[in-house]
Amino acid sequence: MRESREETMREAKGFRPVRTADGSWTFFSEEYQETMHSVSGAWEESLKKFAEPACVREFAKRGSIRILDVGFGTGLNTAAALHLALGENPQADILVVGLEKENFQETIREMKVPAREFEIVQNKAEFVPLDRALVKQLLSPANGVKISVVMEDATLSARVLLEEGADG
Repeated sequence: MRESREETMREAKGFRPVRTADGSWTFFSEEYQETMHSVSGAWEESLKKFAEPACVREFAKRGSIRILDVGFGTGLNTAAALHLALGENPQADILVVGLEKENFQETIREMKVPAREFEIVQNKAEFVPLDRALVKQLLSPANGVKISVVMEDATLSARVLLEEGADG
């Protein structure tokens, strides 16, 4: 995971980049006075505390996965889930709906994470406003990998997704 790319990491509004022990990046939130991921390793934490407990390998074997990533942030959790799922089944159809109130779109595009799956996040993530009329389209089955990040506070966007049928 080691890669010297500090020159490409710049602050996002209210967030300061922090290099973690495994060489990956996280951000320190001025508002919450904490980092988004563990400073012992953001990538390692994404694998061990998000992707593995979500059993994405098992779902990948079935061919189709739906992932809700609350607090999408810089997309590391989603990249870790893709890493495990596509490692198990490269043909899996994966639908990711991320919920995020902060705008990390440019930060994600600039981040250098030496994982092929993070490039998928960079290339496939679509940042969309919360719109009840678009919820069904947002949740339509994926053909390959589909990543939609709803730009709204999760307490509101999760409620709208549930009301519009996301729980099925």
